[in-house]
Amino acid sequence: MTPRPMPAAEVEVTPELVRWLLERRHPDLAHLSTEVMAGGWDDVMVRPPADAPDMAARMTGFLTALHLAGASDAPVNPVRGVPLADRAEADAANLATVLSS
Repeated sequence: MTPRPMPAAEVEVTPELVRWLLERRHPDLAHLSTEVMAGGWDDVMVRPPADAPDMAARMTGFLTALHLAGASDAPVNPVRGVPLADRAEADAANLATVLSS
Protein backbone atom coordinates (compact mmCIF):
# COMPACT_ATOMS: atom_id res chain seq x y z
CA MET A 1 0.00 0.00 0.00
CA THR A 2 1.35 3.41 -0.94
CA PRO A 3 1.12 5.96 1.87
CA ARG A 4 -1.11 8.92 1.13
CA PRO A 5 0.51 12.33 1.29
CA MET A 6 -0.49 14.37 4.30
CA PRO A 7 -1.83 17.88 3.89
CA ALA A 8 0.53 20.67 4.84
CA ALA A 9 0.24 21.97 8.39
CA GLU A 10 -1.50 25.31 8.79
CA VAL A 11 1.30 26.48 11.09
CA GLU A 12 4.81 25.08 11.01
CA VAL A 13 5.87 24.45 14.61
CA THR A 14 9.61 24.92 14.96
CA PRO A 15 11.89 25.08 18.00
CA GLU A 16 12.16 28.82 17.34
CA LEU A 17 8.37 29.21 17.51
CA VAL A 18 8.26 27.20 20.73
CA ARG A 19 10.98 29.41 22.24
CA TRP A 20 9.08 32.55 21.17
CA LEU A 21 5.84 31.25 22.70
CA LEU A 22 7.55 30.26 25.94
CA GLU A 23 9.19 33.67 26.29
CA ARG A 24 5.80 35.35 25.98
CA ARG A 25 3.45 32.90 27.69
CA HIS A 26 5.59 30.93 30.14
CA PRO A 27 8.81 32.86 30.81
CA ASP A 28 9.61 30.65 33.81
CA LEU A 29 10.21 27.79 31.33
CA ALA A 30 11.85 29.80 28.55
CA HIS A 31 15.38 29.05 29.81
CA LEU A 32 14.95 25.29 29.21
CA SER A 33 16.34 23.73 26.08
CA THR A 34 13.76 22.04 23.88
CA GLU A 35 13.79 19.35 21.25
CA VAL A 36 11.27 18.05 18.76
CA MET A 37 10.20 14.61 19.95
CA ALA A 38 7.58 13.65 17.38
CA GLY A 39 5.32 15.08 14.75
CA GLY A 40 2.13 14.05 13.07
CA TRP A 41 -0.44 15.25 10.62
CA ASP A 42 -1.35 18.39 12.51
CA ASP A 43 0.68 18.24 15.69
CA VAL A 44 4.22 18.42 16.99
CA MET A 45 5.53 17.34 20.39
CA VAL A 46 8.30 19.61 21.65
CA ARG A 47 9.60 19.21 25.16
CA PRO A 48 12.63 19.79 27.32
CA PRO A 49 15.07 16.88 27.44
CA ALA A 50 14.10 14.39 30.14
CA ASP A 51 17.61 13.83 31.45
CA ALA A 52 20.84 15.69 31.92
CA PRO A 53 23.07 15.70 28.81
CA ASP A 54 25.68 13.57 30.56
CA MET A 55 23.15 10.99 31.77
CA ALA A 56 24.38 8.25 29.40
CA ALA A 57 27.94 8.52 30.70
CA ARG A 58 26.75 8.62 34.31
CA MET A 59 24.49 5.61 33.78
CA THR A 60 27.33 3.67 32.13
CA GLY A 61 29.56 4.30 35.14
CA PHE A 62 26.80 3.26 37.53
CA LEU A 63 26.00 0.04 35.67
CA THR A 64 29.68 -0.85 35.31
CA ALA A 65 30.12 -0.52 39.07
CA LEU A 66 26.91 -2.42 39.79
CA HIS A 67 27.47 -5.39 37.48
CA LEU A 68 30.40 -7.04 39.17
CA ALA A 69 30.71 -10.74 39.76
CA GLY A 70 29.63 -11.74 43.24
CA ALA A 71 31.98 -13.27 45.74
CA SER A 72 32.61 -16.97 45.19
CA ASP A 73 31.11 -17.74 48.60
CA ALA A 74 28.00 -15.56 48.12
CA PRO A 75 24.69 -17.35 48.73
CA VAL A 76 22.68 -18.44 45.71
CA ASN A 77 19.70 -16.21 44.92
CA PRO A 78 16.79 -18.36 43.65
CA VAL A 79 15.12 -15.48 41.79
CA ARG A 80 18.10 -14.40 39.71
CA GLY A 81 19.22 -16.06 36.53
CA VAL A 82 15.92 -17.84 35.92
CA PRO A 83 13.49 -17.48 33.01
CA LEU A 84 10.91 -14.74 33.58
CA ALA A 85 8.14 -17.27 33.03
CA ASP A 86 9.33 -19.07 36.17
CA ARG A 87 8.86 -15.84 38.15
CA ALA A 88 5.54 -14.76 36.60
CA GLU A 89 3.23 -16.22 39.27
CA ALA A 90 5.19 -14.84 42.22
CA ASP A 91 5.65 -11.47 40.52
CA ALA A 92 1.91 -11.22 39.81
CA ALA A 93 1.13 -12.01 43.45
CA ASN A 94 3.64 -9.42 44.65
CA LEU A 95 2.19 -6.81 42.29
CA ALA A 96 -1.34 -7.57 43.47
CA THR A 97 -0.21 -7.05 47.06
CA VAL A 98 1.35 -3.70 46.22
CA LEU A 99 -1.68 -2.52 44.25
CA SER A 100 -4.12 -3.52 46.99
CA SER A 101 -2.32 -1.57 49.70
